[in-house]
Amino acid sequence: MPAIKLVSVYQNPGALEKMQKTACTRMLGTHFVNGAGHWVQQEHAEEVSQLLLQFLHDKAQRENGP
Repeated sequence: MPAIKLVSVYQNPGALEKMQKTACTRMLGTHFVNGAGHWVQQEHAEEVSQLLLQFLHDKAQRENGP
């Protein structure tokens, strides 16, 4: 399943790469949200919403064309 990952700068070294290789092999993008802690979606709800909407729009464009 296509996915994106929204993360803060507080990631364990190597965790993102491990996830890309094992748990989410169809990751279409990674976005670092500046100033976010562990609860990215709660701390930066507006930015997360915009990133999710853009992901869905881009995914629909790839599947359906312009």
